[in-house]
Amino acid sequence: MTKIKEKIKNIKEDSISNLKSFFVQEYFRNVIVIWLLILSLAINLANWLILKLLIQPVDFPVILHYNVYFGVDLKGSYLQVFGIPLIGLFLFLINNLLSLKVYQGGERITTPKKKPRKKEMPEEIKEENRKKAEKRIFVEHVMRLIKIFRIAGERFRLKEENYEKVILTICGLVRLRIGALVL
Repeated sequence: MTKIKEKIKNIKEDSISNLKSFFVQEYFRNVIVIWLLILSLAINLANWLILKLLIQPVDFPVILHYNVYFGVDLKGSYLQVFGIPLIGLFLFLINNLLSLKVYQGGERITTPKKKPRKKEMPEEIKEENRKKAEKRIFVEHVMRLIKIFRIAGERFRLKEENYEKVILTICGLVRLRIGALVL
C-alpha cells in the first residue's frame, strides 16, 4: 500500500514540475500573449455565462436557427445552444497550442545593440554586434538580389493575381544564382 502511495506522490510531483516548466517558457512571458490569452478566455467565459443565464432547461425543442426567407429551419434540444461556446473553446485551445508550437520569441531576433548616448560602447557588445552582422549579411545580400529585379523595392504595377507568380519566379532565379536551388 505504501508503494502505491509513493507512486501517486511521485506522479503528482512530476506533473506539478512539468506544469511549472511548461508555464516558465518564454511564450508565457510575452505581455501580448498573456493579454490575448486573458481576453480570449474572458470572452469565452462571458459566452458561457450569458447562455447559462438566458437558456433555461426545457423538455420541448427550441429554435436554434431562424432564417428571414424560410423562417425556423433548425430546432433541437436546449443543450445544443451550448455548442457555439464549446466550438469557441475548442478553437481557443487549438489556436494557443499552435501558437505555442510556432512561437519564435525574442531569441531569434538579431538586431544589434545601439551605442548609449554620450558614452562609449563596451567591447563585448561591439563583438556581439559583429557576430550578429556576420549572420545578417547573407540575408541582406539576398534581399539586395531580389531588389535588383525591382519587384520588392517598388510598387507592383501588374495585375494583383500575377504578383505571386512573378515574385516566386524572381526568388527562384535568385536561388539559382546563389546556388541554393533545391529540385
